[in-house]
Amino acid sequence: MELSLCAEQRERKQRFLNSYSTIKEKILEREKALKEIITAHASILMKELDDIYSYDDTSFAEEEASLQKYENEIKEKKADADDALDSCDATSVLNTLEQFDYKLPEKYFKELPQEHITCLTLGEPEIDIKFNIRPLKKALRMIEITEIYDTGNLDISNLKTLTNRTYVMTDERHYSLKQFIFQDSKCEFRKSIEVSVFDITVTNDDLILASYGDSEVIYNITDSGKDIFKSVLSPRLVRGIHVDENHQLFVGFMNTTGIQETGIVIFDLKSDHVQEFSIPGDSDYFTIPDKITTKWNGDICVIQSKTVTSWKGIVIVYEYEYGLSHPRAQVKWIYEGHNIINSTLEFSPCDIVTTGDLVLTSDLLTKTIHIISSNGDFLTLIGEQEGVFSPRCLTINEEGQLLITSFQTDDDCAKIYVAKFLI
Repeated sequence: MELSLCAEQRERKQRFLNSYSTIKEKILEREKALKEIITAHASILMKELDDIYSYDDTSFAEEEASLQKYENEIKEKKADADDALDSCDATSVLNTLEQFDYKLPEKYFKELPQEHITCLTLGEPEIDIKFNIRPLKKALRMIEITEIYDTGNLDISNLKTLTNRTYVMTDERHYSLKQFIFQDSKCEFRKSIEVSVFDITVTNDDLILASYGDSEVIYNITDSGKDIFKSVLSPRLVRGIHVDENHQLFVGFMNTTGIQETGIVIFDLKSDHVQEFSIPGDSDYFTIPDKITTKWNGDICVIQSKTVTSWKGIVIVYEYEYGLSHPRAQVKWIYEGHNIINSTLEFSPCDIVTTGDLVLTSDLLTKTIHIISSNGDFLTLIGEQEGVFSPRCLTINEEGQLLITSFQTDDDCAKIYVAKFLI
């Protein structure tokens, strides 16, 4: 019995030491990451400070020498004038004064290097007990969380809005597609279909379309299974899909056999007319269209990745000319992340939505949502400061509210945040 107790005590001690080592290692990792972020932030601020207060020393030196020359000439002329006046000879005085030029040097102040009168306001980095840091000063708040719903033990990889306040999600953990409503601070699931898909979209008449990522087919998911809805030419593989308000189905594809080929096919669901355009680039660039959405003006917004196994990517907005015999898609802008937010963790966009002129994309690794302007400029972010933790999927519901799903954490279930826009 005593030997058993000793063994148990040793085992408990070893577990304690293992736990201590693990926690210490995590703290050191966070400390290292924090130092890297602060160092990068300090470097950027120092560069901004140098730019603000830099000036042309040579210009000031030349101007100072010129003024010194004029000063010496004036002193010499004053001495000549004093000598003439002391002589009390009117002719000598007049002849001397005629030689003087009374005009000031023709040099305007605006020609001198301008002093930078700049107010640089630095906010204190906000650090919490989890060693998270917000290394930039945010703009005004753009959303306010109004409701939070628990989803249980799920891994939500897609979220879309149906009519009548019904929603559909995909759950990677249980390989299923679920329809649900919000009820009493929880998700009340009405239907669950066993299926594992890559991306989903919803048509105007509530058809749920899905891509599997490993075939050329877009499926219509029904209670009884899946039906072929559309397909692209084999051996192309379907990636991100999206249906807009004009009944157009956008299908991103890739072809890894032979020559690398990626692009987007556009199906007009009202007329069965089909158009497509290729995504320029090579295999070393971000060309795989993993997520697609559109703006009110017809622009196509795409999350493009380099490989199918990495979340690292970029956001590209295309201006597309519809209805032409040879349609063209021109790149309007490219967003590759924020130099401070993504200074340590790479930009990893995993979902994208639009509202008005704004583009919102969730950044998987930094656990934030980037809000981007109509010109591709970073405006602000959504994250822990707004009460949103580990965001992943995004959608806009019928009321114009933003819905955000989160990952499940060790001590909490996955959630869906409902937010209203403040702008």
